[in-house]
Amino acid sequence: MALQRKPNEAELLERIARGEELAFSELFYAYYNQVSEFVQLLTHSEVITAEIVQDVFTKIWVDRASLVTIRRFDAYLFVLTRNHTLNHIRRVAAERKRKDEYIRHVEADLNSRETEREAYFQLIDRAVQLSPPQQQ
Repeated sequence: MALQRKPNEAELLERIARGEELAFSELFYAYYNQVSEFVQLLTHSEVITAEIVQDVFTKIWVDRASLVTIRRFDAYLFVLTRNHTLNHIRRVAAERKRKDEYIRHVEADLNSRETEREAYFQLIDRAVQLSPPQQQ
């Protein structure tokens, strides 16, 4: 992802670091579509893309005091976006793995119970067969 840099980037970052919401809004609208396109390519989900992009820009706002030390905001934004996206993908993969393991566990438990049930009925049938004809 090659982001198109804003010409007044350094000045904009200084204003954001001072807490100027209007400057942050300008930065947000300058990069939002570019960042969204990149995340969308990786997630294939508009909902997840919107969530990740929101998280990225929220982090930028929360950590705004450190913006003055950033020389290449486009590179910083790319790395931040990439890391958030990959972390999300890892969390989804881990969650899917836990769900699959749970399903396998439940299926194994159900199979075990079915086997126990069959053994129980076989035991009853055997007991009935061994009983005297009157008790059968």
